[in-house]
Amino acid sequence: MGNTINIVKHSGDVVAFDVNKLINSLRRSQASDELVRQIVEKVENQIYDGITTKQIYKMAFKILKGKSRVSASKYKLKKALMELGPSGFPFEKLVGKILEQEGFETRVGVIVQGNCVQHEVDVIARLMTFTNVLITSHQAFLTDTALTNIADTTLYNLDCFEKQIDSGNEVASK
Repeated sequence: MGNTINIVKHSGDVVAFDVNKLINSLRRSQASDELVRQIVEKVENQIYDGITTKQIYKMAFKILKGKSRVSASKYKLKKALMELGPSGFPFEKLVGKILEQEGFETRVGVIVQGNCVQHEVDVIARLMTFTNVLITSHQAFLTDTALTNIADTTLYNLDCFEKQIDSGNEVASK
């Protein structure tokens, strides 16, 4: 694309279309590189100045759904997580239920006394004698970017957990 296309974010902000954001979101859905290329090409040919991010999402999702239902479901999952709202509590309950299905004993929304202040721990999961704490970030400014980062990190952590690999986001005591 030679000319800059301005798009409208959910917040109402107008920004230049960044094809890399579309590419990265499609890659996180585990779409193949070839499918990502096809979708990007079609979207770039259909977008126009003033299009909303929601319209771009719908366009990409429709193409993805027609080519790979598995990747489409992962792409849609991120949107569904973001639609749970800023309270986060429905998401915390969901994570708790998922972990319960895996054999963990869980508690949601627990207040823990720290050295100086109390902290809310979103989900505590206990398996045998090991306590694992999953922390979802609470942002001072709940922006689209913050919600996207929370959803992306959470999905990545759950994917790593399922594959039993280190996500690099684990919290451990010294």
